[in-house]
Amino acid sequence: MEKKIKVVSTTGEKLREISSTSDNWKDLRSELTGLGYSLDASKVILGNTKETLQDGKTQNSDVVLPENDFSIFVLPTKTKSGI
Repeated sequence: MEKKIKVVSTTGEKLREISSTSDNWKDLRSELTGLGYSLDASKVILGNTKETLQDGKTQNSDVVLPENDFSIFVLPTKTKSGI
């Protein structure tokens, strides 16, 4: 079933809405990478549950995504101004 996913990012394109039929993070990650998102040094959080899908190169590939529309947040794992 196709669902709308809002991708909120702190770098690049700040807000983008995509359509996807992906059922798990592994498949959605492939789609996002194909759209130009660089996710290797990112923390990705599922908006409605606050579950971490990825933290840097550590992934929860088998996480089942919601059946309805949802949001994900893409954040850098390290900030340039951080200590």
